[in-house]
Amino acid sequence: MRLPRAFWTDFAEIFGSPIRVGRTNTNDIAAVDRMELYLKYMGQKSYAVIDQDEELEFKETNRSDAHQIFNQLIERCNTEMSKAIASQTMTSDNGSSMSQAEVHERILGRRIKSISKSFAFFVTDTVFPMLSKNGFDYSGYTFEFDTPIEITQTDIAQDTMLLQNLAFDNYDHFLQKYGITNAKATKKTTEQPTNQQNSLSISAGIENIATLSAEIDSLYNQRCQH
Repeated sequence: MRLPRAFWTDFAEIFGSPIRVGRTNTNDIAAVDRMELYLKYMGQKSYAVIDQDEELEFKETNRSDAHQIFNQLIERCNTEMSKAIASQTMTSDNGSSMSQAEVHERILGRRIKSISKSFAFFVTDTVFPMLSKNGFDYSGYTFEFDTPIEITQTDIAQDTMLLQNLAFDNYDHFLQKYGITNAKATKKTTEQPTNQQNSLSISAGIENIATLSAEIDSLYNQRCQH
């Protein structure tokens, strides 16, 4: 089954360019072959040496927008390729809605991450073993893209609240996120509270959790609005 683009190219070939006609009244096979070569290879800066009884004619198309046959075909191919590669259109084609453009941009971001992950797996699982077999020692290596995380003021405020109000077994996530490599994180220790202090701290802890939850919701809402 032929795709619609195949019929489009057929139409462009037949109706987009003028038809070349060569006339001759000779029965000489060599002269006829010469005329055919003129017509077959006629292109940029073409010319023909013909007999005075021979004639070249071009049957121009009657369409006033014949150039659009090729132009629209090129545009259709471009838009189809952008959809297949980027899975969306508004980052490569024209778009007027900012909200829709942001959705398409997020789709493109996920698409890029997916392609990058597939490429990294290909290099690690296929290219590195092939290089190792040919004398290059890449055994045990993995390929990863350098994709630093963009940290905003909202992220900093959120992490600050988490560190101030919650206890963590380790701080590796925060150290890696903020690129801190020469620091050693230690967990803060406090004295054991009495029973009375326990009841007060539980009450205060519930209030802190409620306040923290409300502040986190506020931060996320502000981030979504931006």
